Amino acid sequence: TVGQLLQGIWLFGMAAMGLWFAAVNFTFGRRARRNAQSVAINGCPIPVFVSPDIPSPCLVGFFQPRIYLTPASLENSSRLRHVLSHELTHWRHKDTWWSVLRCVCLCVYWFNPLVWWAAVLSRRDCELACDEGALTRLGESERFAYGRTLLDMVAQTVTPAAFLQTATTMIENKKQLKERVCLIVKKPKTVAATIL
Repeated sequence: TVGQLLQGIWLFGMAAMGLWFAAVNFTFGRRARRNAQSVAINGCPIPVFVSPDIPSPCLVGFFQPRIYLTPASLENSSRLRHVLSHELTHWRHKDTWWSVLRCVCLCVYWFNPLVWWAAVLSRRDCELACDEGALTRLGESERFAYGRTLLDMVAQTVTPAAFLQTATTMIENKKQLKERVCLIVKKPKTVAATIL
């Protein structure tokens, strides 16, 4: 019957998305670990590694999370402080778990463009909340310097696979990056930000 055929297509699509999700995350995790070297950071509650093979700094893992830095993250202490504050905010917000929830929704509703759009918006909101949380910890005096670090560290290559990564990579297109930097620099009032 038509109902059975549609159910079969849905199950096949869900299985394919699940396999894609697993492959994307396995490949990214292996790439991050491949040439990674441990970095001693005083006071950091989770292990930190530097890897030349990742597009941007990120938080990887659920039960044993790790922060992976790019070599450029270590170029100066200000940049390192900003990047660590950003990734530790992701850790405090449990953003890798929210990424899993997004991916589960995409696997189940793979056929629905509105769910893909919601995943894009959710990922964007996650980064905006992380920026605000990081700046709360860093202090107002760091606002412009943090925005500069963001511009330097964000990888501007967005692929469909990026939405299936549970790692908190800083991947933005130009429009999203402009929005984030504007919010950082202008620091709109909460009501104005909500309306926007």
